[in-house]
Amino acid sequence: MPALSSSPYACAAPHIAALFPSGVAAYEAQGPYTIDLLFDAERPCIAHAVESRVHEFIAGRVCARAALAQLGHPPVAIPAAADHAPIWPSGFTGSISHAGGYCVAVAARLTDAGQKRGITSLGVDVEQVGQVLPTLWPQLMCQKEIARLQALDERDRDVTASLIFSAKEAFYKAQYPLTGGWVDFGDASIVLLENSFVLNLTNADLAIAQLARSFEGRFLVGSGHVITALAI
Repeated sequence: MPALSSSPYACAAPHIAALFPSGVAAYEAQGPYTIDLLFDAERPCIAHAVESRVHEFIAGRVCARAALAQLGHPPVAIPAAADHAPIWPSGFTGSISHAGGYCVAVAARLTDAGQKRGITSLGVDVEQVGQVLPTLWPQLMCQKEIARLQALDERDRDVTASLIFSAKEAFYKAQYPLTGGWVDFGDASIVLLENSFVLNLTNADLAIAQLARSFEGRFLVGSGHVITALAI
């Protein structure tokens, strides 16, 4: 078992933590890492994974443990459930994302947020700009989103498409621990603002729609990536 508290393999990411309410810790890393950084309980999760997935998994756990350490939690295994979602220690929630060798993880105490109702779940997503190709838009976007993209020049279109897709991914990650239910890309519409976004649900039958019909998040663009963040 690795003896890690504040990991030397991950860097604090206050710029990502700032996308969330107070009380959220964020760490980032650029692998690859060796399997000795995993706990025994985590290793079966990647027993049959390809090499790239192994590196992503290790980086995610390194970042997640560092975020938990910042919140005062001792080193702990973060295995994956049957649906591949991370199993966070009791009293904590978090989210992990990776793209192109870059990884980020966020965590929070369920009772910390600096808000009256606190945090119940987190979603973070990172995407490489240029990967959401026009051929994928019909699967990922609603007609309003596609029309908006078609009106942009190529560079703005690539960034905007990445942000729309990433925002939906961040929302899905945040809502899934609360509902255990799938949200189709067509069930939500994204409105991008200056440094934030609003996700509006277009399907009132979803379990998460019983909580709210719209959710707000924030985003960053830079270094060939977009990062989106949403707390529920």
